[in-house]
Amino acid sequence: MIHISKKDRSLILLILTIFVVIYGLWSGFSYIIFRSTFHKSDINKIFSQDNTEEWLNVNQAVKPEDLRDRIVLLDFWSYSCVNCVEVLQEIKEMEQQFGSKLTVIGIHSGQFENEKNFSEIRKAVIRNDIDYPVINDSKLRIWNEFEIKGLPSFILIDPHGDIYKKFVGETSIVDVKSAIKKLISKYKYDLNRDSLPIVLEKNNIDGNVLSSPTKIEYVADFSYKSRHLPALFIANTSKNSVIATTLSGDVILKIGTNSSGFQDGSFDVASFDSPQGLIYRGGKLYVADTGNHAIREVDFKESKVTTLIGSGQRGDVLSESQIVEAKTFELASPTDIEFFPTNESMVIANSGTHQILQYNITKDTIRVVAGNGSEGLKDGKFPNSVLAQPTDLAVYNRKLYFLDTMSSSLRVIDESGEVKTLIGKDINKFGNKNGTKSEALMQHPMGLTVDDTGVYISDSFNHSIKKYDFASATLSTISGNRKSGSSVGNGVYAEFDQPEGIASVLNNFYIADSNNNRIIILNRANMSTSIMNVMPPLKLPKEGFLQYLPNLKKSPNIAVSDDSELEVEIDLKKGLKINEMGPSFINLLELVKEDKANLVASFDWNDVKNKKMTLPQLDSGKKYLMQGVIYYCENKYNSLCFINSYEQKLEVSSSAKNKNIVIKIGY
Repeated sequence: MIHISKKDRSLILLILTIFVVIYGLWSGFSYIIFRSTFHKSDINKIFSQDNTEEWLNVNQAVKPEDLRDRIVLLDFWSYSCVNCVEVLQEIKEMEQQFGSKLTVIGIHSGQFENEKNFSEIRKAVIRNDIDYPVINDSKLRIWNEFEIKGLPSFILIDPHGDIYKKFVGETSIVDVKSAIKKLISKYKYDLNRDSLPIVLEKNNIDGNVLSSPTKIEYVADFSYKSRHLPALFIANTSKNSVIATTLSGDVILKIGTNSSGFQDGSFDVASFDSPQGLIYRGGKLYVADTGNHAIREVDFKESKVTTLIGSGQRGDVLSESQIVEAKTFELASPTDIEFFPTNESMVIANSGTHQILQYNITKDTIRVVAGNGSEGLKDGKFPNSVLAQPTDLAVYNRKLYFLDTMSSSLRVIDESGEVKTLIGKDINKFGNKNGTKSEALMQHPMGLTVDDTGVYISDSFNHSIKKYDFASATLSTISGNRKSGSSVGNGVYAEFDQPEGIASVLNNFYIADSNNNRIIILNRANMSTSIMNVMPPLKLPKEGFLQYLPNLKKSPNIAVSDDSELEVEIDLKKGLKINEMGPSFINLLELVKEDKANLVASFDWNDVKNKKMTLPQLDSGKKYLMQGVIYYCENKYNSLCFINSYEQKLEVSSSAKNKNIVIKIGY
């Protein structure tokens, strides 16, 4: 045992005291220095001197001091960039993994003119389910401050507000995660974990049956469970499902759980992630499951979904000489599919690698048709052809027509593999001008259909429908104009908001008006437009807890009296009306346990349209729950329609005086 004298102990205590004092002085000095220099740190580059930043997903603009003592990830993106959208899910996973130790801020640096519009960015934030603050960098000020060269790009900021590291490209996300872990390990005791003033944009919208519909497939004779009828398949992209409707909008069936996932199985079990392209052949529907980087097969005879290609992981560019087995191949954001040049050969718009691939169904192999993997606009045969995010495909007269979205171009491939540009100039060469190839400009077109009269194009960011005439080789506008909106009308007086998929059915075009969450019917003869009212069957769900309540807005708990019947009133905001075609309902349930309830009363669409209902007298001391779905529209002809779900707990007692319940809709 070592003996320490009293003198030595005093000396050790003195040394420790001096160390503690020095450490305290140094910490205090460092804190003061940090505080005094933070306002000059790199993080301040996102703020302008006049505080004119437009923020999304917050209830007030974020201030520099809100970001002090935080690890901040700046995500430079735009909603037209497929590779930017690809990494959003991984950013969401990082948020879940690191929790309050990481703060993400999106810097939306739009490349197209339409992308600089605040309301369009807001819709993209909702569509992509982004739950962190986003800045509209419409003038690319922040882009230039940080010397960004391409999208997507990421900048990691340390708690002192300085740049820790820069990353470029979607493949760098693994390195981003590693760097975040290192910073957390270094500063784990010094981090500010308080929440930012988050108010999600998606919680402040009126929903609809459709949510960002993208592609449409028409089937002249659809057979399902003894029914034989013409049908439309709609990629209900933001609800991660595919729905089949009649030509008047009645829903026949829904495929998918509405939750993002990657699971095969029956229609109510299978899950998708942002499905887009659709093609029907031989009693089966094939789906380009964009977010899962997969091609899925829907078999209506077996009523199940299976995966043909893909494992859920993003793949890389397929090189010149490769012919690979499909079962091991990884796609990259496939957005559309077609059969070309034969029914045994499926072509895939592999947007993430700027290529069009061919899947040989018989041999179960994949090869490249066009695009060497670089991004640009160059005609010719593979490997000399260069594409820029091919998005939509259509086959006519032994040729494959496609839209190259980032170069705003219409292009065509013949059976020999020769690529030719019909309209379009290059990346960043966009506009809204009709005429011949030397004159015409489009802006980020995303949907097309072809027949003997020409190519009909959804010129998405110009919010219009264009026609490319085969005879004159010219582009013209047939409906819509540069202004986004929701009014119906004839010709250029009709309004769209980022139209995408388009299908030709008899004398009409059916158009997925994506940002308006609706299907527009455009009459080819007189160019008049109308809205297809997509409605589920009029069926009252008499059951316990409802697992799926679309666009749910919960109302605060309410105490109600037990001495009489209760009056329920639906209060619609001025300018709205109940949609009498919708299967609205309200159910009253008695709560037995947290996970169990008994149905007490049901009110169907006939009751809801009258906007008044009477509940039976309730028992004191018991707890009740009201659940329902209400369909409503703007109170005018051919109007936008919406859907909201309602849920509210009732606490019954003899002391409560409340005998009325008001359900507010549209506020």
